[in-house]
Amino acid sequence: MPWRCCPNVPALIRALTEAMACLADASRIAAATRQLGLSERSLERLVMRQTGRTPGYWKQLARIRRAARALAGSAALADIAFAHCYADQAQMSRDFQRWFGVTPSSFRRDPALLALVAAPGFD
Repeated sequence: MPWRCCPNVPALIRALTEAMACLADASRIAAATRQLGLSERSLERLVMRQTGRTPGYWKQLARIRRAARALAGSAALADIAFAHCYADQAQMSRDFQRWFGVTPSSFRRDPALLALVAAPGFD
């Protein structure tokens, strides 16, 4: 198994999670797998085995966290949705409901939630 040569699997997973944040970054994932000598499917299995979650889960989590952090600014919700690779504002709103239990507008008005996303290590 080629990934046994990668002693720092958590760091690898973090780096690949960032690369998976947007479909436009698919070339970064492919480049990373080539550099590691892995197929994309082997990487998926590695992430699943190490974390108990699929790469898709980590991709969604990274995206919603970045979108949540963007709510601290004054950009329109539709602009934030577009900037974070959502098809539209409604899709982003559904994700906020699923992950945080509130709408993006409610999230933006809640000082405790905004403080949470501003904390070190959130993203």
